[in-house]
Amino acid sequence: MQLQLHALALVALAGETLSLPVTAQSVEPLNGLKFSLAAQKVHFSNDSVPAKTLKDRSGIVASVVPSPTSSLDFGYLVPIQVGSQSFNIKVDTGSEAFWLLSNQLPATMTGTGHTIYTPGPSASQISGETFDSGYDDNSGGEGVVYADHVVLGGATVTSQALGAATSVAPIQNGPNSGMLGLDYSPVQYGFSPTKPATFMANLKSQLASPVFTVDLHKDATGYIDFGFVDTTKYQAPLTYVPRLTTSTNLWLIAPGTYSIGNTVSSGSLATTAVADTGTSKIIVPQPVVDQYYTQVPGVVNTGSNYIFPCANLGSNLMPSFGVNLGGETYTVPGDYMWSQHYNSTYCYGALEGTAGTAAVLGDMFLRTQFVVYDYTGTGRVGFAPKATLQPAPTP
Repeated sequence: MQLQLHALALVALAGETLSLPVTAQSVEPLNGLKFSLAAQKVHFSNDSVPAKTLKDRSGIVASVVPSPTSSLDFGYLVPIQVGSQSFNIKVDTGSEAFWLLSNQLPATMTGTGHTIYTPGPSASQISGETFDSGYDDNSGGEGVVYADHVVLGGATVTSQALGAATSVAPIQNGPNSGMLGLDYSPVQYGFSPTKPATFMANLKSQLASPVFTVDLHKDATGYIDFGFVDTTKYQAPLTYVPRLTTSTNLWLIAPGTYSIGNTVSSGSLATTAVADTGTSKIIVPQPVVDQYYTQVPGVVNTGSNYIFPCANLGSNLMPSFGVNLGGETYTVPGDYMWSQHYNSTYCYGALEGTAGTAAVLGDMFLRTQFVVYDYTGTGRVGFAPKATLQPAPTP
């Protein structure tokens, strides 16, 4: 994998370029920053390297060159600097913890293909603090906690609490070096006993607006913008859905009806939903999944998943899937309703069932929409169709 340096777009509210880094602990107020990161789809077995193209008004331009991607869909990485080291880490709007694979892992757990965090002169261990972060797919990490200097796209937090993993599951191979949680939470609940502030809690007061936006694409570079909403990336209207305060930390919202092709449901998709970049599929109650696949030609139920002929894709045979959010329906076109190959003939679909009543709008939904995560008040999530939806990739 070949890496190149990055430049940064720092645009103050007054319109001037800021050349100084953002320091979350700064006493003097800053003019509010806006910056953009590019995020590359990644896969944890044959992973790609994230890419970004950022430019400031002095004309400095640079980029990260991604390695070839595959058709797997397991998340997105962004570049980040901790201390003097650079990492590519998964960005997850469904969790709050910030942690890295560290040099305190046993050799049997370090894996290959990524950077290992080695605390340097800028780091100090927080005595007695530990972390234990687990996820719904049974992956996770645990270990000790350091405070270190962190730079994301040129914005700096000088003393950010982050986990240094001493144990992980599963073992990671590929460029992913850890996790950056971007949920609504002001604190890292998986840390104990003090529950230090999240990265966004430290950063957002320095932004021009307390928002970040997500513009993802399948097997291609996407963008995560901080501090502003880029009106060129979506088609109006941009509809906001209030965050449900029944959750202290999640971007939890109430979905409305759903649609399969031209058929609209009589009831709601689920009791709640989370717009989650850390989940690959669209997870919905099992009856919705069963209903969808009755409309798919050649479908096979393997007992644990539905598969269908990959030849359906590009042949106008896959029904679209839509979710009503805030009174507007946001639709995943039929040819986007797949995840990866089952074999040379069959493909897995984008929908996955759950026995519960909640939904997770993962990457396979998010990559077809423009999404705003807004910390104002008790929080809200905005949705709009992309300004340009790239042609669906063929399997």
